[in-house]
Amino acid sequence: MNISLLRKDLYEKQDIDGITCSREAVDRCIVSRAYYAAFHHAKKYAEMNLHQPFPRDNVHQHVGNWFRNNNKNGIANDLREFSRWRTDCDYDDDVTDLQVKIRSSIKSAGRIIHALSLN
Repeated sequence: MNISLLRKDLYEKQDIDGITCSREAVDRCIVSRAYYAAFHHAKKYAEMNLHQPFPRDNVHQHVGNWFRNNNKNGIANDLREFSRWRTDCDYDDDVTDLQVKIRSSIKSAGRIIHALSLN
C-alpha cells in the first residue's frame, strides 16, 4: 500500500462541516486503523479455527495467546508490538517516531493479513 496515497486521501477528507483535523491527528489515525484492520483479521482467523468467539474481556490478549499457543509466535509478537504503537498513538500526548510507526504499521498490517490469508 502506498502511504502517500493513503495520507493524501485522508487529508482530502479532513474538512467535514467546517471541522478540520490536524496532520498529526490523521497520522495517528493511520496507525490505529491499520492495527484494527490486522487485529480483526487475526481475530476472525483464530475464531474460525477455534470454532467459537473470544470473550470480550481482554480480547487482544486472548487473540495473542491463541496465536502463541498455536505455534504462530511471529503473528502474536507482531500484534503485541503493533498494539503498543496503536496505544501510543491513541493515548500519548507526544508520540516519538510517528512517521516510522506509520510506515511500520502499514507494513505490519499487510504482513499479518497476507500471512493469515494463505492458511
